[in-house]
Amino acid sequence: MQIFKIKNYIPCQKNSNYLFLPFHLISGFTQIVEITQTSNLIIEGKVIAINSSWNSERIKTYTEYSIRIESILKGMYDSKVIKIRTNGGRVGDSFVLDPHTSFIRKGQKGYFFSNPFR
Repeated sequence: MQIFKIKNYIPCQKNSNYLFLPFHLISGFTQIVEITQTSNLIIEGKVIAINSSWNSERIKTYTEYSIRIESILKGMYDSKVIKIRTNGGRVGDSFVLDPHTSFIRKGQKGYFFSNPFR
């Protein structure tokens, strides 16, 4: 399964047909246009699993989110579940926070803007 790197995440409001954007995206409309244009895959989905671990050198942590795809807004993907990776995470008693990563929780729905992980 190919792993994607998240570019941005916008949480969905429950029971809503509208997209509520965080202030930092509203204040810079060109930012969301750029993120949309430069993302290979944009999906709406629900986080069904979260797994954080160390890299092989044990100097960085990363978190992989398994997301059940509800709809694909841009690009193509041939599975109902996708894995998206972010920097940082909690492994045991260690916690590394990447300030550019949103807090994503299991069960949360949202829009995921991503590119293949390299």
